[in-house]
Amino acid sequence: MSKLAEFRRAEQALKEQLALLEKLQGDSGLKREMEFEDKLKALMAGYGMDLDRVVDTWSRGLSSLSRLYRLP
Repeated sequence: MSKLAEFRRAEQALKEQLALLEKLQGDSGLKREMEFEDKLKALMAGYGMDLDRVVDTWSRGLSSLSRLYRLP
């Protein structure tokens, strides 16, 4: 494939990706998810926790509950 054809294909792909990005930026559901993520990260930072520690703590809690209530 010629360099020009490769360039044109990459250029077209970039245009399509930019159109998708613009569409997503206007999506209210995405905006809510991003706000939630920002608030969650701030909350975790406030407690000095990272995502791995939160998941580990949550998993241990579920494990304890399953033993207590004999859940599968």
